Amino acid sequence: MKKVIIAGSNATAWLTAHSLRRQLGFDVTVVELKGACANGRRVESLPPTAHSFHRSAQFNELDLIKRTNACFQLSTHYLNAAPFDPETKKSGYDFVHSFAPIGVDFDGLGFQHYFKKLGLEANNSFDDFSIGCQMAKNNKFVHPVSNGQSILSTLEYGLKVDTLAYTEYCKKAAKQSGVTSLMADSLTLNLDSWKIASIVLDNGLTFTADLYVDTTDDGLLHRMLLPKKSTQFSTPCSSVLRFTTPSNSEISTNTRIQAINSGILKSVPLADRIEHELFFNDSISNEDNVIAQAQILSGSSAISDSEFHALDYQVPETFWLGNCIALGENAGMPDPVCGGEIQLAQRAVTRIIELFPAADDHALFAQEYNRVTKLEYSRLNEFQLGLFNLTHQQDSDFWQASNEFPIPESLQHKLAVFLQSGNIAKYEQDPKPVSFWLSFLLGIGVSPKHYDPLLDMLDTAQAELKTKRILEIIQKTIGQLPSHREYLNHILQP
Repeated sequence: MKKVIIAGSNATAWLTAHSLRRQLGFDVTVVELKGACANGRRVESLPPTAHSFHRSAQFNELDLIKRTNACFQLSTHYLNAAPFDPETKKSGYDFVHSFAPIGVDFDGLGFQHYFKKLGLEANNSFDDFSIGCQMAKNNKFVHPVSNGQSILSTLEYGLKVDTLAYTEYCKKAAKQSGVTSLMADSLTLNLDSWKIASIVLDNGLTFTADLYVDTTDDGLLHRMLLPKKSTQFSTPCSSVLRFTTPSNSEISTNTRIQAINSGILKSVPLADRIEHELFFNDSISNEDNVIAQAQILSGSSAISDSEFHALDYQVPETFWLGNCIALGENAGMPDPVCGGEIQLAQRAVTRIIELFPAADDHALFAQEYNRVTKLEYSRLNEFQLGLFNLTHQQDSDFWQASNEFPIPESLQHKLAVFLQSGNIAKYEQDPKPVSFWLSFLLGIGVSPKHYDPLLDMLDTAQAELKTKRILEIIQKTIGQLPSHREYLNHILQP
């Protein structure tokens, strides 16, 4: 395996090219097809796992922030997301879902068990015990510290990046690492059974490679190789409206996800603007109504750069077929609300590098890549269906229809285990860690019925003192931290 051709011109194409060139030393050429990535999102929220990918790609974080207008993300703020409680008659309350873990695990037991045992929900919300949540609520930021005695050592953060700027950053890095590129209006394939023998550009030039990577939005190469119907995930949303509004004086460290009558509004603040995505079902709401609701929610009658896109949840039956791998939008988007193409691409590229065979016959490795990727996509789609099913807006046709969507059996099992024990069932290839599921389920109002019985053998008074101490340390730390904008200005100054 020596030569790779990548079709596409988006972030997926260039980060794949850069990684394969730098880490495996391949001869990589990117064929930039005009109009091959016209429907991509404008901004993405990258989770903490992106840091390890950036390190392996030798991306300097400060340089990346400067060149892509990026800013930090600590959490997701869910609004009107919690279900109706028939006992309290409350619905639609908000919660902050942090990357950082909640509380501290005492005596080998998860903090959620102490939260239940001590009845802390009477006076506190679960996120009161998270430094990440409290920093996000107060719009503060600093980097984590290495001192294990500091509460700031538990902090985890992601990045919010302008997608076009991030693409240019990856493109520049790829070219500096030795990746070459070609421009083409179109191409065709010469096939050899289930493999690509060569590609022919519209100018008549022919190119061959050992491996072809298809990152075009419509899966151009993959469709030519295997024009076969794809599997499709279930979802309540069929379309998305993307639009822009001006930024606030402060830059929030949250990505905001708000349940509204017609669907879900996702808002991602950058340093110079706020990008929004309104996910809806076009069989329930028409475009005029969606535009009107976007104007009301944004507080502006002049939202800019608005455009509608259909959501495609089709996933190839085979991601890695013969000598061609489908990446990016054409490989499916199982969770467009909380996920993103760059996140999926980074995990896919890492998987390719980990599995890449030394021998030319790589059918076994392709089979394993397909197995693992399908599992990951199923886990991501399970979370999206859980979000829609556990969110309740009683007077909305959209949410009534969403609540009737069937929950996958694996998610039903996860919810049942949590309700009975307070523990999270762990599944293979779930990209979301246990701490993520704990914070989300407790935040959205799923409360376990029981705690670990081992707690009855421990000193309750000591546990109460420890939990009280956590709150004191968090509040004291918050008061000493700079705002998000102040911190950005400090690290970005010449």
